[in-house]
Amino acid sequence: MKIWVVLFGALASASPLFAQEPTPPLVPQHSQTIMETLIKAGPVMIPLLLLSIFFVMLVVVYLMTIRRGAVVSSGYMATA
Repeated sequence: MKIWVVLFGALASASPLFAQEPTPPLVPQHSQTIMETLIKAGPVMIPLLLLSIFFVMLVVVYLMTIRRGAVVSSGYMATA
């Protein structure tokens, strides 16, 4: 019986929450594009971005071309 009283109290106290009006939508703010951010960062940022892309591509190529046998030989695995 006590649980019914608690449930009724919870529902009775929550009813004003459902009666509230929704907040008006916020005005969307202008978000910066990547190019605007790069230009604002200065002239050093563009070469840094290009070098970053190059080195990420280099790592991906090395990961795709590396062979497991070249990294861990069978002789190494026999002694391990």
